[in-house]
Amino acid sequence: VVYEISTENYNGYYPELGIDFYLPKNYNHYGWLGRGPYPAYPDKDALAAPGFYTLKTDDSYFSGNRSNVSFAAVYNQNDEGLLYLGNNENIAFSHTDEFNVISHNILVSGLGTKFKFPLTFYKGGEIGMQTGTISFIPVSSLNKEVKEILFNN
Repeated sequence: VVYEISTENYNGYYPELGIDFYLPKNYNHYGWLGRGPYPAYPDKDALAAPGFYTLKTDDSYFSGNRSNVSFAAVYNQNDEGLLYLGNNENIAFSHTDEFNVISHNILVSGLGTKFKFPLTFYKGGEIGMQTGTISFIPVSSLNKEVKEILFNN
């Protein structure tokens, strides 16, 4: 999937900019190669070490951005799902009442507080056109050895 996002009609600040993919609620297992297991943001990633991690949607640290992601698997208890292929990307996990959501973020702002603006932030009128690329392949197309690595962690 190749997509473009224009921010020319909005001058506010973007905490993140990208595209969301809504998945069925039963796709509740997530695994990724990147920073984790805690969310990682620009200027706030000291507790998120590089490695391979797995979480379920009911984990207290589930929601949030994961940085430097090379691949991420989203699957259900029957090992059906999607494998995302990336190149040190920002992937965010979240959920709604009806769906689980994986977001491919081109830009991610840092975390601030109510008293301090983040060190890294993006303003709409200054961003311009952004292009993102994301690739998915079905987990069913993976060979047995790769599935064992993904699903036995």
